[in-house]
Amino acid sequence: LPARELPAPSSHLGARRGVRPLLGLALVAGLAHFVLVQGYGYYSDDWTHIVWRLHYTLADFSRELQLALHTGGPGGRPLSVAIPGAFAGLGYRLGGTLGIYFLTYLVLLLTASLVRAILGRLFSPRAAFLGACAFLLFPADTTRPFLEHGAQLQTSLTLGLVSLWLAPRTRLACLPAFACLTLYEIPFLLYFWGAPGYTALCTGNKTSRKAHLALCGAAMLGLLLW
Repeated sequence: LPARELPAPSSHLGARRGVRPLLGLALVAGLAHFVLVQGYGYYSDDWTHIVWRLHYTLADFSRELQLALHTGGPGGRPLSVAIPGAFAGLGYRLGGTLGIYFLTYLVLLLTASLVRAILGRLFSPRAAFLGACAFLLFPADTTRPFLEHGAQLQTSLTLGLVSLWLAPRTRLACLPAFACLTLYEIPFLLYFWGAPGYTALCTGNKTSRKAHLALCGAAMLGLLLW
């Protein structure tokens, strides 16, 4: 008898398989970090970078970004000046202080989703999901309630992970990695060197590593000279 053909997987089934992990990560992120958000306020660096920018406008963002690009910003990180202001102004308009926390929640969820996607190229879907949950439950950054850290540190981490996710697909992955460096601190230099290795693991192709490293080295040299 001829072999029976297996039915093609349903697109609805594939969509559900993609949505369920996202909903799971959304639940873990909410319970782990934002279940007591009604009692959150402003802490530490928030008073320096967030509170006075609650009524931040697009004109303020443009003016501050242009000034930071001209001067290099603090420590050569011009985006670290403008991005917290954008978070403060947009979030406060969405829903006051809770609106800003909602934006930091979305950034955290996006970051965890990127962790899952990156691990998913190397491991099984379940292992990738567990890795993303571990990222949420055991954070290296223990200052998640700080709005300034959500607007700056977490956003920079997200850009770094976007770079890793793009690395096996395009050399333009160095662009979000460079943006990552202009937003937060030097430890994120690791994304420059991690991307070629991750690309080699995913594709088995090592021929583009030298070109990628050259681009990253040029970007870092430009940042240091800036």
